[in-house]
Amino acid sequence: MSARTPIRCTILLLVAFLAGCTVPIGPGFKHTSRDDAIGEVSAASSAVTPPEAVSSAPAARTPAAYIHVHVSDELVNIGNSALSYLDVSLPAGNSVRVANLIFRVNGQQIEAVARNPGAPERIPFEKPWKPGDAHTIVFDYDLQPNPGGGAAVAASAAGFYITDLAAFPHWQPPIGAFAKADVRAAQETFEVSVPPGFLVLAPGKEVVPAGTTAQLQFRVTPTDFPPFAIAGRYRERTTTTKNAGVVFWTFDPLDAAAAQQAADRLAATSAEYERLFGPLYNVPRGKVAVPWSVHVVEAPAPIPPLDSQIVVSPVAASQPDPAAALSALSFPQGILLDQRAFARGLTSEPVLELAEYELAQSWFGWRVQVVPAAQYLLRDGLARFAVLAAAEARDGEPARRRAIAALIATFESYRAAAHLTTSPSVPANFPIVPLIPRTPEERAAGAAKAALFFVALEELAGKQNFSLALHRLVQNMAGRSAGEADLRSAMEAASGRNLAAMFRTWLSPADIPADFRARHRAP
Repeated sequence: MSARTPIRCTILLLVAFLAGCTVPIGPGFKHTSRDDAIGEVSAASSAVTPPEAVSSAPAARTPAAYIHVHVSDELVNIGNSALSYLDVSLPAGNSVRVANLIFRVNGQQIEAVARNPGAPERIPFEKPWKPGDAHTIVFDYDLQPNPGGGAAVAASAAGFYITDLAAFPHWQPPIGAFAKADVRAAQETFEVSVPPGFLVLAPGKEVVPAGTTAQLQFRVTPTDFPPFAIAGRYRERTTTTKNAGVVFWTFDPLDAAAAQQAADRLAATSAEYERLFGPLYNVPRGKVAVPWSVHVVEAPAPIPPLDSQIVVSPVAASQPDPAAALSALSFPQGILLDQRAFARGLTSEPVLELAEYELAQSWFGWRVQVVPAAQYLLRDGLARFAVLAAAEARDGEPARRRAIAALIATFESYRAAAHLTTSPSVPANFPIVPLIPRTPEERAAGAAKAALFFVALEELAGKQNFSLALHRLVQNMAGRSAGEADLRSAMEAASGRNLAAMFRTWLSPADIPADFRARHRAP
């Protein structure tokens, strides 16, 4: 018997004890319910805009200042000790900012404790929060797009959208050993106030309201997508295909032939993504998956390039003209495109590839959230690889070769444009993780390299093992945040190989490996 055996036994006994223990052994809380309410507000008064004050003209798309958010949370202390405060993350960063923030604890307005910039808000309690006691904590604030920092939140007289994962409060576990806290509320009601005649997309199951057409309610469970909302005075066109339905929401009529062509392409792409990533919804054993439709929605306000993303086509062979750049946003099961994309034409290749790029983020970005350090590995890079996989599914191996060559050219073009100072030991390149790119060129080069990394990973693991690993990752990490370690674990389990060296080579500040370049050198 080895000397380590007693230690292993002790650990196993401790784990077994903790698994069967019904008495809390650390601090914690249960998030029993959440009620969300959102509605557009005016900049001057911060009051909800009455329906009669909203123009019905589709062209009225000048961005408004705020979208008001009201969140009421019910929390129960289920830990072994009293708590004097809780920490909560609120919207912050490049995309949005918060104005007119008010906290209330059990009906009493309180002031959060001032902390370092970027740290979660700290909400103090007047009296210690004892085990077994419940608290009602209410947030009121106005979401405002951050100028120049993207547009995951915007509003105009024609409608509004919130497609930011961080737009709503996110509770942090209390500090302490064996701390426990719910990531999502056990029950959630999502209410969207809109003028009559607006169409609304939101997570969960719609509940028909009583006595009003201006408030829509959705019941949301922890297995549903995180909160988002898209609303506007849209025209709806539903197009059927052999793969899935595609629903268009636009302000102006669509050409029927163009809608059908775009729908056929996006529905086929959606089917390929389900083959590659697995079902978008986890289906219990013995149950049949419910068909879902892809939504293509026209944004009610211009979408600036998100995070300075200057990509027209995710696998473009040359650097695009920033003046002609297209931009889009993802939301679960759909794509938000602005007027420039519709003006370019839904059937144009840059628009279709951009839509495919955003659609892939329904799996990695929404179903599986991504830790900040892996954003352009598991979100940007994997989405670009998905566009490549869709092209291969449509047009075979020649399309794959062309897409890989285009990604290599894109990487080299943006790397050259970055003009970094280098040394022989550190070539002009960018690690995929954990550094966050600071310029558009760095972001584009890193994302192209990340997509090529997935090409190499698929070649090494084999297509079947590669897809199996992504299926497991989506299934096991649904509703949670994943990073590079989760990807590697899933790939190693599926392929039976130690991938440490490969991950280290590709994710470090080294050039694209020479053997990869040699395999994919143009004939």
